[in-house]
Amino acid sequence: MEKEDKFLLAQLQDQISYCLEYGIPGNTDFLDSRQAALAESLCRKFSGLNYRLDGGYEEGERRICRLTPEGQEELGLLSVLRIQKKGPKDLSHRDYLGSLLALGIKRSQLGDILVREEGADVLILKELGPFFLSELERVGNQPVAVEIKDLDQLQVVSVPREEVRMTVSSLRLDNLTSAAFRVSRGDASEAIRQGLIFVNGLPQSKPDRNLQPGDKLVFRGKGKIILSDILGNTKKDKIAVVIQIFKG
Repeated sequence: MEKEDKFLLAQLQDQISYCLEYGIPGNTDFLDSRQAALAESLCRKFSGLNYRLDGGYEEGERRICRLTPEGQEELGLLSVLRIQKKGPKDLSHRDYLGSLLALGIKRSQLGDILVREEGADVLILKELGPFFLSELERVGNQPVAVEIKDLDQLQVVSVPREEVRMTVSSLRLDNLTSAAFRVSRGDASEAIRQGLIFVNGLPQSKPDRNLQPGDKLVFRGKGKIILSDILGNTKKDKIAVVIQIFKG
């Protein structure tokens, strides 16, 4: 386990103990898929604790871990930072992220960044809203307007997907990883051993795990796919499958 992961879990355990002993809700910053899986694994060990991974919307990739004592309602922790362009230049996810981090914000304080043609919605911790209103004036060297919106006003952007049909020799995790991300099977197996492969948000350690339709596969640093359908065997005794490749 990486040093930063050990630090995250130590902080989370302290929060859990405080929540259970004093009945005070708590939460982490935004977690990536690996961190969220680690947090969930730890939370499961405690009885009397309600916890939930919350990215602000159903398909949120970056999520906070909310801790609530039994019988208490959740607090409203998240808001939407709406950024509107004032110039003609197209702005990318990298442009928005770079400008936000340049304000001294850590990546863990930002959730998903949903980019649209006219701007972007960014999931943030509600407490940071006033800071962004006063400090964020430009993105990618062009002026922007900034508002704070409630979660129910979030404008969810569908990430473009490319549907691809391919054949594989089996539905093993290492095999599908190799085919979908165009790496050797050996490299795919090594990535699994290193904890770089996630299925449905959870890190995987077994290359021989069989995948099912609907499984979401993330290769950290390379991309994300969904196994959409299994079409059956070909004449060459391969398995024809359909995958969706996320392009954003």
